Amino acid sequence: LGSVRDRTERLRGLVRALAPACGAHAADADRAALLAKTDLVSDMLQDGKEYTALQGIIGATYAKKAGEPARVCDAMRDQYKPAFAGDTIPSTSEGVALALADKLDLLAGCFLTGRVPTGAQDPFGVRRATGIDSFPGTAGSFYWGGIAGTTFWIDPKEDLWAMLMIQA
Repeated sequence: LGSVRDRTERLRGLVRALAPACGAHAADADRAALLAKTDLVSDMLQDGKEYTALQGIIGATYAKKAGEPARVCDAMRDQYKPAFAGDTIPSTSEGVALALADKLDLLAGCFLTGRVPTGAQDPFGVRRATGIDSFPGTAGSFYWGGIAGTTFWIDPKEDLWAMLMIQA
């Protein structure tokens, strides 16, 4: 699916589309998307390093020290939330837009490359990264619930899908 820059440009496009629906400040959400993956190319987070659990946190810290606005830094820090069932959601609207864009890009990329997560295989940790757990249905069905009151459910065997959006 390309380089980190290619992914960044996809995220920026998704964030620009999602920001209004999330109530996010468009310029700050776009800036967070531009800077979100910069820590992945640092010496701190490359493959085999001890600090991969700090993805997003290190980038947000660097951004804050560089004088980026708080909304940008908070969105960068929260981009991987929720990381598991019961995890907290991003603390800002910009973070919601970025986290949702990141998860949509990851899911779309896996489906486009034929690496669809199943009950037995999840080669890129897609279910963990998106908060997907098993859900009642036929074998291979799954759902993602969380960000901004949304739930997305897919049953590929039955060729069914559903999206529920609840506004509080």
